[in-house]
Amino acid sequence: MQKIIFTEEYCRPANLHPFTLTRHIQDIRIGILTIREKWERLLKLPSFDKWEGYYLDDEHSIKIDKNIGKDICLMVHANVLPTKNIVNKIKEGCKDLVQLCQLSGAGMGCGSCRPEVKTILEKETSVHAEKIIRA
Repeated sequence: MQKIIFTEEYCRPANLHPFTLTRHIQDIRIGILTIREKWERLLKLPSFDKWEGYYLDDEHSIKIDKNIGKDICLMVHANVLPTKNIVNKIKEGCKDLVQLCQLSGAGMGCGSCRPEVKTILEKETSVHAEKIIRA
């Protein structure tokens, strides 16, 4: 089974206090939907949280270890928002990961969201995206 696993690793949830004192970043509302709901609707997959070992972990948290099985897990940084712009560029025919990042602006900052952009590209095109060559 494919599933989305959100991680807050490198996301610095403390920078979003007081919002993240009682919820994960992915459970913050951006408009009507939470970040989690936006990803679930875009990819049509269920989501879970990565077990981070702190008080916000609950029954929906998954430990990433050898017992996880053969499930396909799509790790998503909790602070990355999926956008229709990315999906539209893919539907317009963009099949190259580097070109998609340049056209949509996704992954052009620190680059930490490029794996998520690659996941969206692969999901929408059913083609394995090219590996990013870092300069």
